[in-house]
Amino acid sequence: MTGDYDRGDELTRQSLELFRSLGEEAVVAELLVRRAIHLHYTSGDIAGAHALIDESQAINRRLGSRSTEAMTLGLLGEIAWTEGRSDVALELAARSGEAAAEIGFTWWQMHQLYHGSEWSLSLGRTGEAEAYGRDALRLAVAIQDRQLTVYLLAILAGTAAAQGHLEKAGAVWGAVEAEEGRGRVGQWEAERDVYATRVLDHENEAFAAGRVKGRRMTLSDAVDYALADVD
Repeated sequence: MTGDYDRGDELTRQSLELFRSLGEEAVVAELLVRRAIHLHYTSGDIAGAHALIDESQAINRRLGSRSTEAMTLGLLGEIAWTEGRSDVALELAARSGEAAAEIGFTWWQMHQLYHGSEWSLSLGRTGEAEAYGRDALRLAVAIQDRQLTVYLLAILAGTAAAQGHLEKAGAVWGAVEAEEGRGRVGQWEAERDVYATRVLDHENEAFAAGRVKGRRMTLSDAVDYALADVD
């Protein structure tokens, strides 16, 4: 979560070995998915990720863990997106989020809505991206997830910019910048340029005025502003 992927994977490996030795199959199945996520995200090793997914699913067919199922569906959605199968990716993310919601796995549900928002925006489906992003942001606030709140505000700044609401885009992005100044977000620092480009490409006077306004907002104020409809 902090962006130290190698250390995170090493700890996951150690944890996996320990739970294997204890015969705790439910945790083993989940950790296999987490390792698969690491392989896909950091090295693009889709074949390696699928091998771990297959092993996890073989265990989970006996155990029926809905949380592991939700995680597996979400990862398969990310792989589908990487492979250019956008509609399949969005469908799998939706199914993953629904499975997570059924068992109160809110953090995972929020991430699937985030993917729906990010992917829809990349496809030019701005309205869908905004709807997904708003739903995800509400969940992020509910579980006090500062990191995803920042990411989602950045996405909603992008949807506002794409829709021509440039003062709002500037204000939401300015609020993101203000939150960055309050302390490290984690992971975001290495990825922010992707989000910044789609917003800052729309700079004009209205955007600049909004940006000044946003830099004076608290994170809570920024969330309320981002969720409000444009007048």
